[in-house]
Amino acid sequence: MHFTVLHGDQTDSTVVLTALGVELEGSREVLALRACAEESKDGWSCLLQDLRTRGVIEIDLFVTDGHEGILAAISSLFPATFSSSFFLLNYFS
Repeated sequence: MHFTVLHGDQTDSTVVLTALGVELEGSREVLALRACAEESKDGWSCLLQDLRTRGVIEIDLFVTDGHEGILAAISSLFPATFSSSFFLLNYFS
């Protein structure tokens, strides 16, 4: 998610990286959020490392938008995990 954040009289572009967990029954839960200046391997690595610190050992599947930063972070921190990329088409534009 991309936001413009106001700091006094200055605005900055901010990205909120989000990790969602989905149970087999379909229920969803926000697992982690991280605000960053840009989407990058470092940002995603910090978010995924936070999950590891909180006890996540293994993840069965990552579904991503194919961004190079998250793919690099996944292969570094969870190398045995299968990842799938998807592309969402905006039919409302």
